[in-house]
Amino acid sequence: MPTSVSTFRPTSKIKNGKNGLSNTPATKSHVAIRGENLANGQTVNVYFPKGSTTLLWTGPTSGTNAQGTACHAKLNYVGAAAPGPRNVQDDDTTVGVTVGDSTPQQPFNVNVGPVLDGGYNVQCNRTGGGNKWLNPNGTTGVNLVNSNPQIWLFTLLPNDAGNCYKIQIEIGNVVYTLAWSNDGNSGSSVGLVSQDDGATTWQLDNNCIKAFPSASVAICPFLNGDTATGAVTMVADIDPNDGTSWSLGTFGLPL
Repeated sequence: MPTSVSTFRPTSKIKNGKNGLSNTPATKSHVAIRGENLANGQTVNVYFPKGSTTLLWTGPTSGTNAQGTACHAKLNYVGAAAPGPRNVQDDDTTVGVTVGDSTPQQPFNVNVGPVLDGGYNVQCNRTGGGNKWLNPNGTTGVNLVNSNPQIWLFTLLPNDAGNCYKIQIEIGNVVYTLAWSNDGNSGSSVGLVSQDDGATTWQLDNNCIKAFPSASVAICPFLNGDTATGAVTMVADIDPNDGTSWSLGTFGLPL
């Protein structure tokens, strides 16, 4: 049976803080796909304009479920250094997508723009409570506050995952790095360090901020915020109240 595609949804971040496909040369974009007869190792091709033969993103499927109805893919940007779609303010870029032997190209509207990199306010999307902004708490901890959000610097790391970052902030002319630590059976904690201790890599996956590599943090990989108390912790699973959902905004900073 031929493969069909019904949903194509980017889960990587682009410059405006939204989920989208990166058109920065030599970068990768992660997507979630739904359809029929999906399987690992199928080639995902993304064309722009839709219906053209101009291939801009390509990569194999992985993580396919047993029913063959859902999978993920990590796509390499293979376009020119100055690609066509540049608008990072909206999601009206229509691309054409094929997976495996699926035909014809299916149209999907997506955000397209430069890869996320630079300074951002970080907002917790948990329902209820007034504390939503991730801020430093002294020079060793972090918490959520209801005003005066600080700017965090996100730096893309050159590893194969393609969506891993250092997250840093300057306090008193000293640069501190957001870090996780695996505390064994008691879980994992989060704080700030002034020197890289090897546990400062974070993966932006859809709206989650995850400790990376997750295999070494099997207990609590997700950054979680409590907007009622202001506490920031690490948890094992996605919070149904959206404590593990985060938004990035520039709030007046130039893109």
